[in-house]
Amino acid sequence: MTEPLAVRLDEVGFSYGDAGFRLTLPAWQVARGARVGVVGPSGCGKSTLLGLVAGELVPDTGAVEVAGTRIDQLDDGGRRAWRVRNVGLVFQDFPLVDYLDAVHNVVLPYRLHGALRLDAAVWDRAARLLDELGLAGKHGRLPARLSQGERQRVAIARALVTEPSLLLADEPTTGLDAANADAVMALLAQAVAARGMTLVMVTHDHRLEGRFDDVLHLSGGAP
Repeated sequence: MTEPLAVRLDEVGFSYGDAGFRLTLPAWQVARGARVGVVGPSGCGKSTLLGLVAGELVPDTGAVEVAGTRIDQLDDGGRRAWRVRNVGLVFQDFPLVDYLDAVHNVVLPYRLHGALRLDAAVWDRAARLLDELGLAGKHGRLPARLSQGERQRVAIARALVTEPSLLLADEPTTGLDAANADAVMALLAQAVAARGMTLVMVTHDHRLEGRFDDVLHLSGGAP
């Protein structure tokens, strides 16, 4: 039996107008539930690849299928609605809204997207996520009263609260020392494993390659 896929790219090409950069991927597949790293130097197209998988970018050529949906065939509104329901995003600086406490930061996607409905079940899920990530008793704290590690955990909870099938992480360990980078990786791995999610993470840190089930190496916009 063929293993189900979370991500499938076929003959994908993408360029930024006249900038001279082009990402080319003849074929790339990610199995459901896998933890996959995308590794390469700055400027090689790692974040561009995440943008294509998230539906934030549309390829010039080829097909992008995620969780059984050809997202390259959706219009802009369709991609936004699809993304908010199916994809969790973790960024390198773990941005939080300064004037919102931890739990309100977690439910923020429900305030920003009409495709999501904020109800009692969402509030309960947000609280449980914070508790699971070691933030019990800190739901009402503003970001300024949280440590860096605690803010990272709030951002991860926010990425998980919509119950996505795919978690995309863009350089979440950049600027962290080895101990904190390991802590973030452990949190992400634990979170996706507990929920049967797929993780695709881009990084330039080759030390982390052993943390993934598979690694795609990019160099100059191509494998």
